[in-house]
Amino acid sequence: MYLTKRARECGADGFLVLSPPGSDDLVEYYGQVAHIAAGLPVLAYHYPVASSPGIRVDQLADLAIDGLKDTSGDPERLLMTRFEWDGLLYTGSSALLTMAGSIGCAGAILTSANAMPEICIAAFDGDGEAQVRLIKNHLAVIRDFPAEIKLLTSERFGTSRFARLRQGRRRGRRPWIAIGCGPRSHWGEIARDGVRMQSSHDRRIAPEWVHRLEW
Repeated sequence: MYLTKRARECGADGFLVLSPPGSDDLVEYYGQVAHIAAGLPVLAYHYPVASSPGIRVDQLADLAIDGLKDTSGDPERLLMTRFEWDGLLYTGSSALLTMAGSIGCAGAILTSANAMPEICIAAFDGDGEAQVRLIKNHLAVIRDFPAEIKLLTSERFGTSRFARLRQGRRRGRRPWIAIGCGPRSHWGEIARDGVRMQSSHDRRIAPEWVHRLEW
């Protein structure tokens, strides 16, 4: 809760909130987050590998959230979520982009989009060949995270392989946490000034690093 409060005080546009480990009843937790967010959008984060057990699909309708990022990499769960719940759904797996786009997901928030934004966008738009091209890097990033994505991004854009956050605060700019975006919702409006893409103007595909709070 402290981090949400601190991010709001620093001018965050919205919040991506991982479910706490070992928790099954998340109604109160996300209710408290929404209270602290004070009307700003809250995106829940289902990532059971990092924080088990994650968020059950049958809980989503009861949570005070505006959307969900699903990084489970489970295609059946992604389908079930779209079937059972009408909130904004974002995949966090670059292996499921073509599927996510075809079933009406709002977008994707991806590690791989740091290094390969154009290929990610093409895959989301239904290009099967682009989806296949992503698999090698997708597996490499999973196998050696975060070193591999830092290497790939550095090779593509010349960014640092070591820095995580920028130091200092630029004059005239407030800190931010981007929330992702979707062309079929108000999220595109909210995120327009918050999401900064690398080599892309497509608002459906957000690089993973946009979650970071910049001071």
